[in-house]
Amino acid sequence: MIYIITKDIFMDSQDLEITKMEFQLLKESKSVLSAALLIEDIYEILISNYTEFEKEIMNLSVENLVRQKHLYTEAFEIRSILNRRMINLMASIRLYIDSVSHHISENFQTHISDDFIIKDLFKREYENNQYYRFMEMLRNYSQHYGLPIQHVTINTKRVENNDSYLIELSIHISSIKELLMKDKKTKKTVIEEFDGNIDLKTAIRNYIQSISLVHCEIREIISKPVNECILNIKRAQNKHKSKFKGNVDYIEAQQLSDESEIIDKVPLLLEWESMRQNLISRNKRLANLNKMYISGLLRN
Repeated sequence: MIYIITKDIFMDSQDLEITKMEFQLLKESKSVLSAALLIEDIYEILISNYTEFEKEIMNLSVENLVRQKHLYTEAFEIRSILNRRMINLMASIRLYIDSVSHHISENFQTHISDDFIIKDLFKREYENNQYYRFMEMLRNYSQHYGLPIQHVTINTKRVENNDSYLIELSIHISSIKELLMKDKKTKKTVIEEFDGNIDLKTAIRNYIQSISLVHCEIREIISKPVNECILNIKRAQNKHKSKFKGNVDYIEAQQLSDESEIIDKVPLLLEWESMRQNLISRNKRLANLNKMYISGLLRN
């Protein structure tokens, strides 16, 4: 077997021979960096679905402001739209939890402590956050039994404003405790933690806040092996660059047979790391999400 770092340019191959150990290290580094990007990419899908869910509530509130929808059929339409958004959101959360556990165990287990188990982070949030427990139960319920949003109310409230007043419009969505308790497969102990119907905007924001906390911890845990793998790729790039005095665009490590046939190859590029850093900057930790709300309040 022959192992090289190569770049084909104008029919002139620039080949730098390396060892089998160096090739394996580059291959492993590429896998680690690809997994780190994929974890951020899936988290981006989760956050995008959450953003779309919140936007949908605001859009429907504005629609109600203009159209003044108060009929049962109109409330039913609102519930149907929000159920679609919520099911998409819960599916993306399940995808995230399952996939991040898989990619950590497949690509990072040799780089982090043997005592670390990724599922323990989610377990901690499950134990500490009653809304996390509820949303996990509700996801299972919506997969096997019924829709998560069971009740929608379109509220108007008079708000005093100096010598005048304003009218506050809002849409409230909830799961009905009595209906959830009828399902034999639901965890009754989780439902019984709540006195009445469960406000889903509160539940979802607490749930997303827990997921965000875990994700930021994962970023920290994998940061050291990711940085080491970046250095491995850069060393290979510099090694090739120092010999051939050119740029490192489109170079790759290759495993060749004795007859010079390509058996395996590893692109030695770091564009995916730039994409990961962009996603990290885009999706910072969502702290105090359960204490925030968006207002269209008018001020004198």
